[in-house]
Amino acid sequence: MKRLSQLPVSQLLAVRIRYSSLTLVVIMFLCYYRMTGVQSILKSYDYETLRDIAEHGCVSGCATDHIYYTQTSDFYDEHEDEINAYAEDCFGDEFLSIFAKDSVLSLINNIVWFFVDSVASDYAYRQEVA
Repeated sequence: MKRLSQLPVSQLLAVRIRYSSLTLVVIMFLCYYRMTGVQSILKSYDYETLRDIAEHGCVSGCATDHIYYTQTSDFYDEHEDEINAYAEDCFGDEFLSIFAKDSVLSLINNIVWFFVDSVASDYAYRQEVA
């Protein structure tokens, strides 16, 4: 079952639930303006930490908001479409087999770490070139 924040605005408008019109406006605002995965990562870490992540990877523990399975699972749940699209762009349709190791949690953890590592590397590179 999807959370209200995961529904497109068009579906929210069609949902007939007992919310006041103000509540629906707030829900639509939050759905439309929620942060992307990239924005969330850039907000979570300063430049030095992003450089460390780019250099050593999430596996080193320097990505403190993305260490534990609960953290990576929550992040994946919130940004699943964006993360999957990015991985598919990089690796094609077979991206799931690249990240799958032992379990679903391991798959999610690996794909989130790849995403965080990639965002950090891209940001650090752009800062050095600028």
